[in-house]
This record gives sequence, C-alpha cells and structure tokens, in this order.
Amino acid sequence: YSEDGYSMLCAVEHSDVNRYPANYELKDYGDTKNVHWSFTGLWDCYVMPAATLKAGTEAYYTLTGRPPVPPRYAFGFIASRWGWTDRVYIEDTLQRFRDGKYPLDGIIIDFEWFTNETDYGYPPGEGKPYYKDFGFNPVLFPEPDYQLADYRLRYNVHVSGIRKPRIGNTNLIKELDEKGWFLPNCEPGGRSPPEYPGYACGRNLNYALPEVRNWYSDSIKPLLDAGMSFWWNDEGETDFFTFHWWNLAEKMAQA
Repeated sequence: YSEDGYSMLCAVEHSDVNRYPANYELKDYGDTKNVHWSFTGLWDCYVMPAATLKAGTEAYYTLTGRPPVPPRYAFGFIASRWGWTDRVYIEDTLQRFRDGKYPLDGIIIDFEWFTNETDYGYPPGEGKPYYKDFGFNPVLFPEPDYQLADYRLRYNVHVSGIRKPRIGNTNLIKELDEKGWFLPNCEPGGRSPPEYPGYACGRNLNYALPEVRNWYSDSIKPLLDAGMSFWWNDEGETDFFTFHWWNLAEKMAQA
C-alpha cells in the first residue's frame, strides 16, 4: 500500500526455488529514502485505487480471497517445549495446569512425539533405519487415539507435534531419492549469518512437486485422524518457498 492512494500486487513466474524472484534496495530520492524494487521478466501487476490502508486491504482481499480465521483455541495459550519424557509426564503437566488454574488451550511436543532421537547429527543424505518419520513414539503415545481424545475431553487441550521438512529414515531416504524428490540444497545453519552448507543435506523434501505434496499429505493424514490438531512447522528455510508448499500439503491432508 502507498499513501499516494493505491495498493499493488504483482505476480511473477519463477522456477528458482532458492532465491527471492525480485531484488530490492534502499535508495536516496532527494531528502528521503525509498525502497526500490526491480525484476527482469514477465509479470502481472494489479493496481487497486485505495485512499486508506483499510481500503487497500479490502481491495487486496477481494482480489486474493479472505484468509481463513484460525480456530478459537489458536488465540489462547499454547505451551511448547523440547523434553516431554513420557505419557506420565504429559498427563502430569496437563493436570498441574488445571489444578493451578493456569490458562492452557494447546501443547506442542518436539521430536520426541514421533521418534526417539533428533536427526541433526546424521551425515549428508543418510538416516537411521529405526528413525520414524510418520508415527507416534510409543513411550509418549502408547495409545495415541485414546490419549488425544482424552486430552481434549478431560483437559480441553489440543495437541500438536513438531514437523521438519525432511526425512530421517534410511529406507525412505533411498526410496525418495530415487524418485528425485529431494532439494539439492541444505537447511542453513541456525545463526545469522547462516552457516553453509548447513545440515540435513540431501534429504529435504521438494514440496514444490505436486507428487511430493500428495505423498506427504497421505502420510500425515493418519496422524490427524488419530487426533493431532495442528502442526508446528520448523526449519523450513530449505528454499524460499518451502513453507508455502509445505503448508499446502498439510492443508490437503485436512480435506
């Protein structure tokens, strides 16, 4: 939106998954500085007259469609941690929240909800045969369907698990690599500026491929059917568009 009285949305064709399609820089214009955008190639630009930011936002939503409103519990308090040890620990924590009359609408469980170790130390393109990418860790969820329903009914708490945009199981890595479903690049190191080449090289899914999205959607649907409420997507910096396509695959699983 510009205070000159318009909103603008531009769309471009773009095939490079690892960089932003347009360039921008701060330039001096007399006594002021403006952001200067540039792009080489074909693009479609939609200009929407708008006297105010509100009018510009309304015009934008008319063009793109309005975003869905998250469920009510998403506006509440959600407790997240890395270190849930077992079923007893989960249920003791939920009970302590309720006994102390602290607000709690959801919990997020890290790696330990689906597997028994992290994959950060795995060599490039390699996994472990016992690593479970899709399933429940029986130490925390020996009865996932019953537990997730019970937590909703008894504590009014929604349960979420962390998801990574990569694969850690040896056989699954081999199968998907033969199909050409992995990105060529790695996950950047978790600092600024990031360390390169990063980690999880050779096993990050390319969600831009429709067949990958279909497969991933089918793979996580049983977890949603068991009662998982939502996902915490983490470390999706494998390319500029990973989060977009990844979210779309997860949305497909909810259809």
